[in-house]
Amino acid sequence: AAPDPRPELPPLGSGSCITCEEYAAVRKQGLSSHLLVDVRERVQFDLCHLPDSLHVPLAHIDKHVADVAAAAAERGVSDIYVICRRGRQSKTGARVLIQAAAAGALGGV
Repeated sequence: AAPDPRPELPPLGSGSCITCEEYAAVRKQGLSSHLLVDVRERVQFDLCHLPDSLHVPLAHIDKHVADVAAAAAERGVSDIYVICRRGRQSKTGARVLIQAAAAGALGGV
């Protein structure tokens, strides 16, 4: 396995990752139930992305935690899901957001 790109971040708990199939079930509940953050680079996002997803490239997520929190608050949701192409970047992005939540920046991921 490749080395952890952000070893200083807390690890994800067992309940912090879901499969594509599980997310599809969440999505069927409606877009008002959660916020989806896409952490892929702009070119990948522009090629294809899920409607109503918030684009925050992983390289910039540290600087946009407040924007993610504001988008969640604007939508009135506390569930935030992070997506990428293969899952590795989304896990790192989720870890950044979870760490920020511990400081009170977010309601939950």
